[in-house]
Amino acid sequence: MDRMIQMLERDDPAKFEPVMRRFVAFAIAGDAEGMISLTSKVTIQQTGIEKLRQLYLADTIPAIQLFPRMLNSGRVHYVDDRKGTTGWAYKQDFMSAAGKKAKIQFVVLREQGEICVSSVGLWK
Repeated sequence: MDRMIQMLERDDPAKFEPVMRRFVAFAIAGDAEGMISLTSKVTIQQTGIEKLRQLYLADTIPAIQLFPRMLNSGRVHYVDDRKGTTGWAYKQDFMSAAGKKAKIQFVVLREQGEICVSSVGLWK
């Protein structure tokens, strides 16, 4: 129980969710550079900044623009790689203008003291 209390004090989801919401706002606005500014340095290094920019422009931005309304539902799971990287996986429900729903997962981590988006993608 003490470990859970310490985890919630250190990694309160309320500290991570605003980063996800800003990322979504940048995507809705079509701002790939804003999205990159919130992206994990590890993800940028592994993927490459140009490839990541292309993925955001070709896939992530159009998907989120198609489903721009984030609903107040979904699931949240704690992430801990046991090497110092911790955070939350948000499986958020989104809705299109036509009323269709989609789940989009965002992994928001604390890497080297900074809260950032590690990955994003449609979830089935």
